[in-house]
Amino acid sequence: CSDTAGLATAQNQAPVATDNCGGTITYTKTSGAFAAGSCSNSGTYTNTWIAKDVCLNTSTTFTQVITIEDTTAPTWTTPSGTLNVTVQCSDVEGLATAQNQAPVATDNCGGTVTYTKTSGAFTAGSCSNSGTYTNTWIAKDICLNTSTTFTQVITIEDTTAPTWTTSANALNVTLQCSDVEGLATAQNQAPVATDNCGETITYTKTSGTFAAGSCSNSGTYTNTWIAKDICLNTSTTFTQVITIEDTTAPSWTTSANALNITLQCSDTAGLTTAQNQAPVATDNCGGTVTYTKTSGIFQNGSCGSTGTYTNTWIAKDICDNSSSIFTQVITIQDTAIPTWITQTGSLNSTLECSDTAGLIAAQNQAPTATANCSIVTYTKTTGSFVASQVCSNSGTYTNSWIAKDNCGNTTDTFTQVITIEDTTAPTWTTAAGTLNVTVQCSDAEALTAAQAQFPIAIDTCDGDVSNTVKTSGVFVPSETCANAGTYTNTWIVKDDCGNSSHTFTQIITIEDTTAPTWTTPAGTLNVTVQCSDAEALMAAQAQFPIANDTCDGDVSNSVKTSGVFVPSETCANAGTYTNTWIVKDDCGNTSDTFTQIITIEDTTAPTWNTPAGTLNVTVQCSDAEALTAAQAQFPIATDTCDGDVSNTVKT
Repeated sequence: CSDTAGLATAQNQAPVATDNCGGTITYTKTSGAFAAGSCSNSGTYTNTWIAKDVCLNTSTTFTQVITIEDTTAPTWTTPSGTLNVTVQCSDVEGLATAQNQAPVATDNCGGTVTYTKTSGAFTAGSCSNSGTYTNTWIAKDICLNTSTTFTQVITIEDTTAPTWTTSANALNVTLQCSDVEGLATAQNQAPVATDNCGETITYTKTSGTFAAGSCSNSGTYTNTWIAKDICLNTSTTFTQVITIEDTTAPSWTTSANALNITLQCSDTAGLTTAQNQAPVATDNCGGTVTYTKTSGIFQNGSCGSTGTYTNTWIAKDICDNSSSIFTQVITIQDTAIPTWITQTGSLNSTLECSDTAGLIAAQNQAPTATANCSIVTYTKTTGSFVASQVCSNSGTYTNSWIAKDNCGNTTDTFTQVITIEDTTAPTWTTAAGTLNVTVQCSDAEALTAAQAQFPIAIDTCDGDVSNTVKTSGVFVPSETCANAGTYTNTWIVKDDCGNSSHTFTQIITIEDTTAPTWTTPAGTLNVTVQCSDAEALMAAQAQFPIANDTCDGDVSNSVKTSGVFVPSETCANAGTYTNTWIVKDDCGNTSDTFTQIITIEDTTAPTWNTPAGTLNVTVQCSDAEALTAAQAQFPIATDTCDGDVSNTVKT
């Protein structure tokens, strides 16, 4: 089945035919598909041919059968022995890995190779923890051709000695020579080992004898152990050293500080007694205890005759273990307290808040004390200013002193209270009368500016006295003029302590000195009328000018002076009336004179009452009388203004 070249050669073969008449023969091949046999890699190809001559005569069928067979077993690609392994009996993971390995085979014709493993049971060796597992495999191809057997040998060995789980030196112990119970406990201890493959471990102990040290009460016991597993692998030696020592110094039975004493500097008998005392010690292992005292010299304290004597002792046992130092402190003290000479309250004072010099002088005062044994030093605590609840400029400074002597004996506190008060009212820096002003009744802007002014105050202690209180006065008109009068405004200001200033007064004088003015333009009431036009004259006489005043809302009280008729020099019926007006406001301011001129003219000629032609007459030339009578006649005329127009002129 693997002979690809042979199959190709076979497939390329072809039969040959001959024809009785010659000519070209044509062949037709039918290639048969592979027909599997008893397994998929074996079977047959059946190919057929027919031959035709030039006349299409067809031959019988020629058949070729190519048989494919698979008789070759799979072969192992994994080299023999490569799966063999030796592992420690404790190597469970290594054993599992080895057991999970498997060889690999290949088949010349392909297809799936199946494996059959036979797992061998454990075969014990020279000891129960060593031995072998022998596993075998065979491989078959799909045509059941079977390979040779592949063998794997897993060797289990135990070459690892037990190990100590007890840490080296863990059983070592150092004991005091007096610790009998501790020694028994230490001798009864034993180390523990473990084996990588389990089973029973056996121990062998070698107990060491006591080896004396540098001192008869000190020395060592050295004990050793070995451990073996069931395969007789032997551990390293485990060593225990029990050290016996005498390092415990004698201990003082006299309590610490029991010999300490504090004495007044004058108590010499007490000092002698204290110096003659001594402590007592005991040792845990017995034997004689020896004492060494070091007498301390007097150490001056922080003041005069105070200070300390510090005496020390050490105690030693026979192994020269030295005790802790026992210390005796004899304290010499001076506890007398200084007393104040300055009387209580004598430094208290009350000052105005502005009295800086007085405050400095008060702050510079200090009380005096005396002490019976040493110099006195003073500590002043300067109190900050504490404002009163009602006034931030008044309050108190509370200063205190303590006096100490050289030994730190402290007096009671001496207190000084400096009382700060504020009884001085603010004063006005704005000069009296400087805000007074006189403005016209019509000058609203000037009045607003005057009302917006305010005086400035200053206080000796209060830095901000802008909280002035203004009382705005109402307008008080003058008795003679309602538009003139005064506003009287007043201010007071208080400092933070409620001290009130005197009243500051502002008088705003309102005056009316401006006369009314005529709104009717000059000349607009002048008129010219005919002497005969009585109605027009009446209308002209009834006219009057209009005035306005800056403050007085009603200036209709104008006064008219009516002028008499002044005839012209040339004509008695023509002439003028000159009327004048003045007006006063409520404050008596008089306007300019307004003048009206009414001009009377006569430009209308007389008219004849005698009808035209009525004096015409016809007379006889001989009628002289009639002529005289006719000559004596004259016409009658009338005039609109002139009552006498008899001054006719006859021509």
